Amino acid sequence: MYKKLLNRAAALFLCGAVAVTSFGMPCGEVKASDKVDTSDWQKSITIDFGVTQKDLTDKLDEEGNPVINPETGETEKVEVSDLAIPSQYQLKKEFGEDFEQADAKEFFGNMLYDNPANTVQAIYGTTAGVSQKMGFDKVVPAGKVAGKCGEYFRDWVYAPDGETYKFSVDLPVGQYHVNVYTGNKVKEHDNTSCIVFNDESYAIGEDSSIPVMYNQTSPGSRQFYIPNRDNSDKVEKVTSYIVDVKDNGQGYGTLSVTVYDDKIEDEAYAKSHLVKASDVFNPAEGVDVGIAVIDTYEGTDSAIDKAAIADKLVTARLNGIEIAPVAEPVHATKIEAAPVEVEMQDIKPITVDLGVEGVTDRVFYESDDTSVVSVDNYYGEITANGIGTATIYAYNSYLDKTVAIPYEIVERKSVELSAEGAENGELTLICGEEGRDKGNVVAAFNAASSDMIEWSVDKEDVIKLGTPVFAKDDTQATSTLPIEALKDGQVTITATRKDNNERTAQIKINVINATKSVTFVDKDGKELSDDEVLSVEEGKSIEVYYLVGPENATQKAVVVKAEDSSIATAANTGSKLIITGKKAGETTVTVMTQYSNDIKDTVKIKVTPKPAEPTATPAPTAPVVQQGTSNNNTPAATPSAEPVDDTATQPAKATITLTGKATTKLALKKSVKFNVKAKGVKKVTCTIKKGKKLVKVSATKKAVKITAKKRGVVKLVITVKTKNGTKKFNRTIKIKK
Repeated sequence: MYKKLLNRAAALFLCGAVAVTSFGMPCGEVKASDKVDTSDWQKSITIDFGVTQKDLTDKLDEEGNPVINPETGETEKVEVSDLAIPSQYQLKKEFGEDFEQADAKEFFGNMLYDNPANTVQAIYGTTAGVSQKMGFDKVVPAGKVAGKCGEYFRDWVYAPDGETYKFSVDLPVGQYHVNVYTGNKVKEHDNTSCIVFNDESYAIGEDSSIPVMYNQTSPGSRQFYIPNRDNSDKVEKVTSYIVDVKDNGQGYGTLSVTVYDDKIEDEAYAKSHLVKASDVFNPAEGVDVGIAVIDTYEGTDSAIDKAAIADKLVTARLNGIEIAPVAEPVHATKIEAAPVEVEMQDIKPITVDLGVEGVTDRVFYESDDTSVVSVDNYYGEITANGIGTATIYAYNSYLDKTVAIPYEIVERKSVELSAEGAENGELTLICGEEGRDKGNVVAAFNAASSDMIEWSVDKEDVIKLGTPVFAKDDTQATSTLPIEALKDGQVTITATRKDNNERTAQIKINVINATKSVTFVDKDGKELSDDEVLSVEEGKSIEVYYLVGPENATQKAVVVKAEDSSIATAANTGSKLIITGKKAGETTVTVMTQYSNDIKDTVKIKVTPKPAEPTATPAPTAPVVQQGTSNNNTPAATPSAEPVDDTATQPAKATITLTGKATTKLALKKSVKFNVKAKGVKKVTCTIKKGKKLVKVSATKKAVKITAKKRGVVKLVITVKTKNGTKKFNRTIKIKK
């Protein structure tokens, strides 16, 4: 068994006397000075925690941009081995299940200095009665040690006396206190009074020891704290250090930390990690080190306590804007900011840069009054819960810095405008010889005890403003402004908060001198009678004229519609219609103003069939037949003859009526019914052309019922389809309070 262990010696790498607190026994790679032959030293003795963690970083192209996987759409990752936590050896795997304590004593007794019993006892942790073979899956405590440090996990490995070694530490996620000592007595470091495990230790060099605290809070984030060493006769202070990074030409570089000891004129501590070169700010040099912090994850360096690094300031920023004071020495513990006034609906997440030279690092958030403002501890997302003041504290744990951000949550100061009949922020009013339209514009704002709105209009000769009426309830306040159209034109009405002139809202008003009448006339300008029927032959067209009044109307646009476009179509040319016959039958053509379906005129159109082509009947017989017969016996081939029986091929005109006025006034929550009077009704439909949200509609074959929901003007088209024909009716509903 002893030979087996010696053959495995190449897999062992014994570092200096190391004490590990918490979960671990680090040794990592041990590098000897030039005085020592390192050919026999290969691997460290470490313990497997069941954690193998490798860091992944974004894969970059030659220009330094992330490489996107075309199939997944995600950024490709590459493994950065230098940042990876190394694979841990298990002695059980190296030596097998038959590795016994006696073998360990013999192995270490011959290979190390002397006193193998104490050495093996320390490794096994048997001082407190705990006995376990090497190769355990987790660190076994060596027993509770009295003192203020509580329970500690101890594992010791010894190197030959009188030699000087360099060393490094690699551990998985967790926090460790790694103490490497010199001399024959274990010294007390880092305010720990209970670190003495046994009375004697074995020196790795009288003048080369430095305690190191290694703190890894998350994968890929490594910090190295290099505290002052014991200022004894045998150990000198660290006199200088260098933190640097050099680009390897591919966007990455090695971040190195090197600490020098002037007495031995050699490196006392060195550590390197591969990082993005662009992430490293201000490589630094210093002397008479207190504590230097190197964070390879954030790519920053800083100094804490009394470290002599010049011009290092703490800067606090709120949402990218520096807040007073803009800079404080690194030992400052609190930075006060001016109150931030935020409206309830405008509350947004905050971003606080709290670190050396403005670099954000591990900032946590907390509110002192969650009834006013609550905040997500990690992301800084703020929620306004009520009116009042509260302070958000942003705290950087390892810099021990705090930014206090007072928040004042105030009531809503925005303004929202609305007007009865307005669409897409615009309202149309009509003025003319028969009168002027009036209306109201309503400004809604936060609940208040008085009217906070100031009204204005850019053209006072177009719109007259009345006296505003103030009202409020539990949720909001309103200011209602009466308006009256004076003449045609376009204006803008503006509502402005009296307490904040940056809070405004606007609405556009179009005033038109609209068409008041539309009349069908002949080519001489004479009005057509109501019972007049205009005839057009199938396949041919006729011109029908119309007049729009009054002559000074500013909006003369009209809409033309044929009741049955399969019989005849109508096209508007500006002052006359071109009506084209499609097939034999009768229909009506209506012309109406663009702004009111009530202002219209209708003309009846009769489409006659095309004349039949002459037949091959001998000429002498045709006149005799015509002279001796009635119209009912007239041959269809005669060009001038009427059809024998028009109803045989064309249905008789249906008699369809609808009760109710063309324009109906209706109160809120009230209903009106339009009854259908016709025979053979197949279907009745109601189409809302304007104001769909203002009414509720139900239609049956017998009637259409309209129920008012909101104030405004509604335009409807009711279509009645029977076996003998179809007819459409226009209805306007004006809904008031």
